[in-house]
Amino acid sequence: MSQEKTESTENNQITLKVVDPQGGETVFRIRKTTKFTKLFKVYCERKGYQIGSIKFTFDGILIDEDQTPDELDMEDEDIIEAHLRQVGGF
Repeated sequence: MSQEKTESTENNQITLKVVDPQGGETVFRIRKTTKFTKLFKVYCERKGYQIGSIKFTFDGILIDEDQTPDELDMEDEDIIEAHLRQVGGF
């Protein structure tokens, strides 16, 4: 019974890599049903960014903080790209 529970817990988790523009990687292990707002907050705290100053994309598509890895059909070891938001311009 405990082995079934362990396998079920492991199957509900996913390892994701967040890559910054300089090529640095930060690895997270989260549940597939966890909203990205939690991951984004922790990433920004670790890197010293304000949460609104970074945008995150997966396969070129902007990730909404209320989405989950499950909703985006993400798989283990998928990569999320972190980008500094551009402000200003002509």
